[in-house]
Amino acid sequence: MTASKLGSHVVRILCGNRPVGGGLLLDNEHILTCGYIIDKIDKIKEMQKDKPLDKICIEHMWSHDKKTIAATVLISLYDKGLEDLENDIAIIKLDQRLESVKPIKLILVNGLVGHNFCSYGFPMGHDKGIFTEGKIGWEHNGNRIILENYKNCKIPLQRGFSGCPVWDVSLKGIVGIIAATDEKNSMGTFISAKELTKSLEIKWPKIKDFVCEYTYDEPCSTSFSEEMHEILRPWDDIHNLFRNIDEISKSRMELFNSGAISEDDLKRLNCISKQITEKWREFREIYNFQSYKYIFNFPAYDEFHSINIERIMYKLLPKLFKKSWVEDNKVILFDRNNISFTFLLLASAWLHDIGMITSLLERKPSDKEEDIEKQYLDILNNHHEKSIEYISNNRDAFKLHDNEPEYLSDICKFHMHKDYSRLHECNKKLKDRGLRNRINIPLITSYLRLADSLQIPRKTTDIKSYMALGLDDSFVKFQWLKSQITADYDVDPDAFKVKIILKIPEKIYDDIKEKEDKEKEDKDIEAKKLEESVNNLRQSIEIELQNEIDCIKDIIVDGKIDFYLYAECKTEKCSKFNECSEKDFKELLNDIELFGPRMSPNASAVMGVVLKQIESILSGSDQRANLENLQNYNNTVLRRIKDKRPCHVFLHKVADFLTNSLSKKDQDCESTHRIINDKLSYWNEKIDSIKTALPDVAYGILADNKFSLLLYGYSSSIINCLEGAINKNDDLRNIEVYVCQAATKNELRYNNRLVYNDGLKYIHELRRLRMKKIYYITDVCPSHIFSEGKISKVLFGANGIEPDGSIHHTLGHLAIAEMAYMHGVWVFVVADSLKIGNIDASKLGGVRGNEWLTTDIDKEEILQSAEVNNYNPRGDKVSADLISAIVLEKGIIRPQDAEKYMDIS
Repeated sequence: MTASKLGSHVVRILCGNRPVGGGLLLDNEHILTCGYIIDKIDKIKEMQKDKPLDKICIEHMWSHDKKTIAATVLISLYDKGLEDLENDIAIIKLDQRLESVKPIKLILVNGLVGHNFCSYGFPMGHDKGIFTEGKIGWEHNGNRIILENYKNCKIPLQRGFSGCPVWDVSLKGIVGIIAATDEKNSMGTFISAKELTKSLEIKWPKIKDFVCEYTYDEPCSTSFSEEMHEILRPWDDIHNLFRNIDEISKSRMELFNSGAISEDDLKRLNCISKQITEKWREFREIYNFQSYKYIFNFPAYDEFHSINIERIMYKLLPKLFKKSWVEDNKVILFDRNNISFTFLLLASAWLHDIGMITSLLERKPSDKEEDIEKQYLDILNNHHEKSIEYISNNRDAFKLHDNEPEYLSDICKFHMHKDYSRLHECNKKLKDRGLRNRINIPLITSYLRLADSLQIPRKTTDIKSYMALGLDDSFVKFQWLKSQITADYDVDPDAFKVKIILKIPEKIYDDIKEKEDKEKEDKDIEAKKLEESVNNLRQSIEIELQNEIDCIKDIIVDGKIDFYLYAECKTEKCSKFNECSEKDFKELLNDIELFGPRMSPNASAVMGVVLKQIESILSGSDQRANLENLQNYNNTVLRRIKDKRPCHVFLHKVADFLTNSLSKKDQDCESTHRIINDKLSYWNEKIDSIKTALPDVAYGILADNKFSLLLYGYSSSIINCLEGAINKNDDLRNIEVYVCQAATKNELRYNNRLVYNDGLKYIHELRRLRMKKIYYITDVCPSHIFSEGKISKVLFGANGIEPDGSIHHTLGHLAIAEMAYMHGVWVFVVADSLKIGNIDASKLGGVRGNEWLTTDIDKEEILQSAEVNNYNPRGDKVSADLISAIVLEKGIIRPQDAEKYMDIS
């Protein structure tokens, strides 16, 4: 028996439905527990004015049916009238045997002080059972021994562990049972096996059948599965974890039986898995949560990540389990030096991200939020270098052969997110040399990348903590989001398809389906937006997965094993969401606009999400904690959004207000909380009033339906104004609308597949408004249609308006404004007074990060070889003399009068 199997020998003792303690199964019918637990049951019966009974109920959580079994007290040495600590022992006999349980031996030994221990019990909230761990201390009161939890132990000794076994990690056996716990001090005491035997041997001689003297030179041989159980035992979701490990162990043996992996490779793989798992455990024991909270809270690249990826690899490659296929394709699976494709594939699942931890262990943790986050992102982006170094340093420990360290290092390089150019370059060289009797490293990397995309990240922090914590890295955030809403994945080799299934709150799912049965015109606005948000979410995840398949499909098709061409993301309803979590889910749907791969949010969308996040942070019951979280949010998330959007005036107003309010030392916590909440209420009310007032004012420039429009750079304010005008004058659906492509904000995925485009977003909204004459034009076309006299009005949105009336918006607005001015065409800026304010000119001039030109591999190589840099400035400043008028919720004004209308409250 190993520590991981300890739970299979622990039972929960009940009085009715009320748990009163635990016990140790000595064999399939006898239970050892504390005598005071039996006395406690009698007292409960007395309080219920019932006769004390000798029958109790036992629940064995590791049984398949988990049913309760009646039991009889054989012997209880506990004397409730005496402080008789050494006799706090009882033996219970089950009325029905548990056939699957084998007899155990308690270890009789002296000198336990300083040994590590673990125990498995049933504290409140853990009905399925959970581990606690710590160190064994000195004897206490002559017959009991002190237990102390580790300082960072997640589950301290507490009620629910009494009567449960104490496992000595060093001796690999049970050395006693817990008698008492002190949760406040994370301590307890236990009765040693020697004391138990001494107390029971006269009244119950059978105890001698269940004890043995410890022999120090006794060999201990356990399987890979059991050893991994022992290393992983402290985790909450231990049943699923053990099941996954057992599944991996079974699959490895099936690969061995098919001939896809040798016995030597299997042993080396087991060694790698155990060492990586122990390395992550060492990290968790050394470093606290605060210092590396991004590692703990966002998708973890730890042993759970590796376990998931290996399991998915087995689903992706069913041919490896077929002995006949392996026999016929050994030229693919082994090179001329007998290096194994399968070994490298599975080893890479464990080694490709180990640099995340080796990097961390070499750095001193920082206390500053910005340093912690910067450190994490640096590790995330460069950990492959440390993974390579770790493999090199451990080649002897892992018994790596010949070129295996080099192969594994290449896999670490090529697996990096979006770094597909080096992967294809390697594949091209390999094909040029010929694949026969060579290990196909690009193929291994491709399967690793696909498994990485399919794996469901382990759930870490909850939604509110995530919003307060914040991390402005779109890839990490998106992976975290997947961890919250992904129900499962599926692989269909026959259809060449991989799938991800999302769980949607039952009420939201039913509302959307109900609306789908009706005509689109009958849908209410909120239902439409909800449906669109869910579709955005589904399509974002599907696009991310399809992009990964597109990156690798040529490689895996040529690999001649199992290949995949299509990705699908489906939704299914989940009944486990409560009313509160449904609200959180809707907040996530809003938040995805900030970082989803199909999104490039405008100023209004950014502010909507920011204000909702501030509101969410302030909604907690602890005002001081709320303000600390808000300070963190302002210093990290909001600061980074500000830096990327220097001309978003309203955003800067909000951030500056928070900085000033949170920095006042002479202001009490309650007052600060109230002032910020009041301001938040004002902003929300103002935004609501703008939504009504701005379309009414804008109708003044849209009422005449005998004009044509040019739109450049998406603005939700313009769409709202057009919608309001159409509601008043249906003939406006017939005006000609020319929509510019606005390519400077394009988001492209692999091989020039378009992910986001401002012009297409405009067209999507105009079609929703049922506009009848829409023209989509290239960015070089406006000069032509201006010269042809086809445009009578230009509408711009604005990220910011300076007091002198000049506006700031996406690159390209200045060129359009200058052309319109030259041809005498009116230019209207549609915005609101919240966007009028001072803009720091020194912060302008940033470059947009998107690769706007091409993601075609061949064309990228041309640009890289010519050392051509991508230059794509974020925005333009359009001076007031190029603008005809600014349309605000307060009226249509001259640009030069903008300062008079600035919102300064």
